[in-house]
Amino acid sequence: MRVNADDYKDLGNFDIPNVTRNTFMPVFITGENRPGQEYGKLQIGDLSKQLFQNNLTKVYFIPLFIKQIWSKTITEKNDKKEDYDKLVDFSWDNKVKPKPINDPDCKYSYIVAGLFIDENTKKKVPHPYIEDKYAVIYFNCKGTKVGSILDFNKLLDTTINEYMSRSDYKALTADDKGSFDYDREKILCGYRRLICSADVAYADTNFGKKHIFKFSVIKEKTPDGKGERSKVLDSEDSKTILDLCKNIQKDFTKQFDRTPMINKNLSQPVVTTVSNIEFADNVNKNDSSIHATTKPVKNPEPKVTSPASSSDDAFDLDLSL
Repeated sequence: MRVNADDYKDLGNFDIPNVTRNTFMPVFITGENRPGQEYGKLQIGDLSKQLFQNNLTKVYFIPLFIKQIWSKTITEKNDKKEDYDKLVDFSWDNKVKPKPINDPDCKYSYIVAGLFIDENTKKKVPHPYIEDKYAVIYFNCKGTKVGSILDFNKLLDTTINEYMSRSDYKALTADDKGSFDYDREKILCGYRRLICSADVAYADTNFGKKHIFKFSVIKEKTPDGKGERSKVLDSEDSKTILDLCKNIQKDFTKQFDRTPMINKNLSQPVVTTVSNIEFADNVNKNDSSIHATTKPVKNPEPKVTSPASSSDDAFDLDLSL
């Protein structure tokens, strides 16, 4: 199966139409024991509703979008004299609006959004909150979690270059003669042909060990059965993922692009994100490098699991949408 790359040329251009808000559900790590949540485990869903998934040790997903942004917030008082974070600057595209060099309060972060894959069935599942949509999730990599996405980006780049160099690789954008533009194929398909996972690790900071995401790429046996290599979606499933990206891209932009808040000079508090859900009880507002709790962690350290290697038939995905 082949696709016309021009049909998906807008996947890199994010506009802001009137579409559904909060289609993508947050994945976050519980920083302390709460009802229904275990310390150091992964949770998925809206805290104002029943969680979609709770107390997971690993989350499987197919990456749809990975987006770098930067923002600046300041602490102000509301009518009740309570502190809140006010968004005062934001950039959805660093090339259009570069991050100020000399402002330490402007911070990079990354949104990793993907199609959720059930750990047991190895298939997509319906969205719990929105009819006629499949469950899609996101990881908000900011503060101490920026290192997670930087490592993930390196892993993805190495993995993509490896699988695209295979003798049996079938490019989705190839013409009838089998030739294709390498860079265009990599940008368009790249990580969208991989199955990935995230589990919990931790990073050392000035305030102790803090939870971070640890991303991995799912493996399969090599054709000779003697080794392992990254599992790559076949052409049919890959086209399905591209179609999903094309259909859901506007939802992604609407949910995460805060440019309208800046343009309209809104003074309302910033919408709660995964980062401050985890440490909502005591964020050190004065620290410019991380957003993490300053109280000693009394709970046991999270167990760090090794990246999973799954056989080919374990991920026999049913991706028809």
